[in-house]
Amino acid sequence: MNKPTRSQKRGYLMLCILLTAILLAIILLPRRGEAPQPQDHSQLKEAIALYGDEMQQPTALQPAHHNSSYNQQGYNHHYEPARHQSFEQKERKNFSIELNSADTTQLMRLRGIGPVLASRIVKYRSRLGGFVRIEQLREVYGLPNETYEQIATLLTLDTTSVVRIDINHATLNDLKGHPYLDYYQARAICDYRSKVGSIKNYQDMLTINLLDDKTVKKLHGYIQFNQQ
Repeated sequence: MNKPTRSQKRGYLMLCILLTAILLAIILLPRRGEAPQPQDHSQLKEAIALYGDEMQQPTALQPAHHNSSYNQQGYNHHYEPARHQSFEQKERKNFSIELNSADTTQLMRLRGIGPVLASRIVKYRSRLGGFVRIEQLREVYGLPNETYEQIATLLTLDTTSVVRIDINHATLNDLKGHPYLDYYQARAICDYRSKVGSIKNYQDMLTINLLDDKTVKKLHGYIQFNQQ
């Protein structure tokens, strides 16, 4: 085998030096694309110093300490029934509606009363000749009991304008036109007057055929006993 010449030896030496330099460059020089370290960025370093403790605070699933300071200041975002109730009681003291004079617009100011129910109340009041008891509102078609309970305390009643039936002189049509009397009961009253005479009081009405105690009680406030 032939020995390498001097020029070949020189080439081998240069190649070794070049490879050695490349290897050292790879080891010693920082890698490109490496993630920045906090020490190379002063703003990131300051943020970690300022907020590092907060980053270790409990998650939303654990109780947060800052809520306690919020509550200590007297704030409460929860609904307070007692406070709301006292407001409603105060409002009720300053608000009332007279049932026999109110129109549909005034009635619609009551909670749960819309245009349909307001119209029904006015029409039923007209048929009765006026309300003599606030609980008669329960007789209005379609009025829920819950609504009645809510509005009853907001109502006042003046019965001076109530139209009363002259039981001894009213015609059959007058009598059967009242919501508390049907045709047969009205006919029985007319027959009683023809056979017995004048009706003097509610006790006499109980002796009339087809008039039971419940019906007579409902008619209280709607009857007058003129005997002339």
